[in-house]
Amino acid sequence: MPDSDVNRLNAVNANFGTQIFYGAVYIVAPATAGAPAAAPPIRVFFSYARADDGEDYDDPDKSLLRRLSSDLTAAGFAVWWDRVSLPSRSLSFSAEIEAAIASCDRFLLVAGPGAKDSEWVQAEMKCARDHCRPITVMLRGGDFGHIPDDLASVNAIDFRPPRAYAAALGDLSNRLRQPAPVAPLLNVKPLPGFYLNRPAPFKAARDALCADSIAPAVISAPPRATALFGYGGIGKSTLAAALAHDCQVRRTFHDGIIWLEVGQTPTPAALLAHVGATVFNDSRDNYQTENDAKLALAKVLQNKTALIVLDDVWDHRVVGFFPIEGTACRLLITTRSGALAQKVEGADIRLDLLTPDEGAALIAGITSPPDPLSTAERGSLDRYRDISERLGGHTLAIELAARQLKNGYADDADDLLRLLTKGDNPFAHLKLSEDDKNENLEKSLWLSYDNLGKDLSDEQRDDLKRRFRALGVLALEGSFDRAALAALWGDADPDAARAPLRALLDAGLVEALTPGPSPERPSEAGRAEAAPAKPRYSQHRLLRAYARALLEERGELEAAAARHFDYFADTHGQKRDHTNTDYLQSITVDVDNLLAALNWALQHAVEPACDLLNALDNYFRVYQSTSVYRPLLEQALTSAEAAGYVPGLANTLKALGDLSVRLDELDAARAFYDRALPLYEQIGARLGLANTL
Repeated sequence: MPDSDVNRLNAVNANFGTQIFYGAVYIVAPATAGAPAAAPPIRVFFSYARADDGEDYDDPDKSLLRRLSSDLTAAGFAVWWDRVSLPSRSLSFSAEIEAAIASCDRFLLVAGPGAKDSEWVQAEMKCARDHCRPITVMLRGGDFGHIPDDLASVNAIDFRPPRAYAAALGDLSNRLRQPAPVAPLLNVKPLPGFYLNRPAPFKAARDALCADSIAPAVISAPPRATALFGYGGIGKSTLAAALAHDCQVRRTFHDGIIWLEVGQTPTPAALLAHVGATVFNDSRDNYQTENDAKLALAKVLQNKTALIVLDDVWDHRVVGFFPIEGTACRLLITTRSGALAQKVEGADIRLDLLTPDEGAALIAGITSPPDPLSTAERGSLDRYRDISERLGGHTLAIELAARQLKNGYADDADDLLRLLTKGDNPFAHLKLSEDDKNENLEKSLWLSYDNLGKDLSDEQRDDLKRRFRALGVLALEGSFDRAALAALWGDADPDAARAPLRALLDAGLVEALTPGPSPERPSEAGRAEAAPAKPRYSQHRLLRAYARALLEERGELEAAAARHFDYFADTHGQKRDHTNTDYLQSITVDVDNLLAALNWALQHAVEPACDLLNALDNYFRVYQSTSVYRPLLEQALTSAEAAGYVPGLANTLKALGDLSVRLDELDAARAFYDRALPLYEQIGARLGLANTL
């Protein structure tokens, strides 16, 4: 390095003297007088083991970190090196270090024989991951085995002799200047309050997603994917969410992490439209049929690097609709079926039931965060293991049981274990599909259900149970807000739903979703923007299945379904301005429950169902695919004819005609219009008559 640069660096260091600085202090070369303003320097944090660099850190011939600091500073970087920026390093991980990592642009891990086992390096790397800082790895000595295991797949820059230092420095400088964008999370589920990390399946899945090599194909043609499979309720969706939130995954798939709820009755064209039209701003007209949607999305994804999460897949053929062959995009799938996972090209990762130790850690984490293994809990770990074993290692069952301990229904771990083994299974007789029924979950769910409102009157407790049962009418893949719950529960005052909702949240029977990007608010760049949103909630599909079984057993299904439909008819019916684009875009957040309500009402409340569908004609034509809208219209046609509801029949025929015109099916369109004309004449609907003509 030129003497002038050395002198300049020494001058900068000297200026610090014994002053006290607050926050992150970076060393950066001063600008030349009169020079035009430059872009802010890239801030680089050095993480290393002092044992690897030695104590003679002022001599650049003996200290690689001193030499790096000087040369990177001279090259225009702002360097945070504890020997200069924090010379009086304390014995504990300090707020200054966390602030420096949080504000850095690049986290440089200087790997060597001492770094991998250094508690300081481990703490700094954890902090970097928590703040999603891009990690660059260089190897100063030893071998590549000295790089931490979870960074082993990162392309480390080799600084070891005999490689020329100047060449390695050039590589490092170029790497540090490369952009490292972080993917936006689009409709991705939040992680639970206490997330139990399961390192082995997490690492296997992340390596599979981020690696170029994919496991040999089992069947031809489907896109490359990573499939997480295992029993219902054991944490597949939570693991997928953890992967979606992971910084390495977000940097790998920088164009977006897109979460799609698939379920048992998916509409492929609608799923593809969500990716192509909603997220990447392609024309929705290109997604009316499955074949057109696949062709359109293939064009959109050609220059994208995105991860598409398909949650709760039941049919492997759905995977084949996503055209990511030859692109940098990947799929992450969750499914209960190991056979399905094997039919999909890529890595198959089984998620097993929790071990007793894992179950104990989950209980401890839920009952006493943020210190899940405090002294008190360590004495209870044996009992926590017993509870985990009693519940068969079923994650959802253990979580529900832990909440009973946290909420004080069980006095202690021994009492909880006694309650779980007491008496017969009250839910054994419930009629559920074999895919949903689980004896271990039933033991824990009964405690949660029976314990609702334990400090309230019998009447209030029964009311809470009724409210849980009513959730059984909600769409499996949908979310909901408090206003929808208030209507479903028959509350005249929406605020009356607050306390019952809190009780269900505390019991783990409902989960809160953090407000995320608006599903129908594309930005100019074609990416969904965040929009102010009311809090929304969801429920695990297994809990929904038990709620519905209880609802049917009590004979309450029809009344609850009617309230469910009435809410959406009132919210999205004729009184709304269905020409307002902002309003139409807002409907999509409710579309799963809206479809469930319409499907029920077309069988049980034909006239208001046909009227609601007619009011939503503009929404379905513009914001949903034909494969979603046409089956609804065909059902409405059948129902309106059977009920003799002429206005509904006329409007449905006209809507089918309009849809046929859009698909260039002109003969079919004329036939629908010809049938609608005399009906409009019969009821004297001149506007409908004019539009049909």
